[in-house]
Amino acid sequence: MQDIFKKSFGDFFSIYMLKLIILPMFAMVIFWGCIFYFFANDMFVFLFSFIDISIETSWLSWLESLIDWIGKFTIFILLSILFFVLILISNLIVCSFLSPFIIKYIKNKHYNNFEISEDSAFRVNLEMIKIYILYALCIVLLLPSYFIPFVGTFIFIFINYIFFSKLLVFDAGSNIFKIDTLNEIKKSSKNKIRKFSIILYATTFVPILNLATPFFSLIVFSHLLFKEAQ
Repeated sequence: MQDIFKKSFGDFFSIYMLKLIILPMFAMVIFWGCIFYFFANDMFVFLFSFIDISIETSWLSWLESLIDWIGKFTIFILLSILFFVLILISNLIVCSFLSPFIIKYIKNKHYNNFEISEDSAFRVNLEMIKIYILYALCIVLLLPSYFIPFVGTFIFIFINYIFFSKLLVFDAGSNIFKIDTLNEIKKSSKNKIRKFSIILYATTFVPILNLATPFFSLIVFSHLLFKEAQ
């Protein structure tokens, strides 16, 4: 694990990689920052309308205040997480376009003798679309649960963890192996993939650092999959 992270840090801070990722990374931050700056208050009011509770009995007014505070706090946390998630998803999409260049750089630098065997672009894109559709369905179907204080936040975080892991592993692997081979490696190395996924996903909640997480994670998973195939 230490060797993979060491190589990944070296690759990430190379001149080639920084030139490749810095512009799109900050473009996404500026875009979503502007959206939230102008519309965050309207989103807050809209979401709070779903859990606004009025209690007529005067001696229970303290309970209304407590529910009101919990509701506002939960929505604030959800919107904060949503902001980071939208940046994360945007950068993941950018990663998908940049992944061939990133994988090629890593292969030429560290695994020059490795034979890359990719599937057709149609099959790769189809599998990628399936991941996005499954993610969207989970987000929509579990929407009511997000308004349960704390529980909803945990569910939202967990869904995004699954999406983060599946998409980046597939993005890296589909540029190295055929999909059937990738699936076999994922099964045989699922514990290692899970460990790296948890560590990398945790960094998405660290401000500033999370901007680079998708790109750095793609590099890490590329190294992991190259090594597992050797």
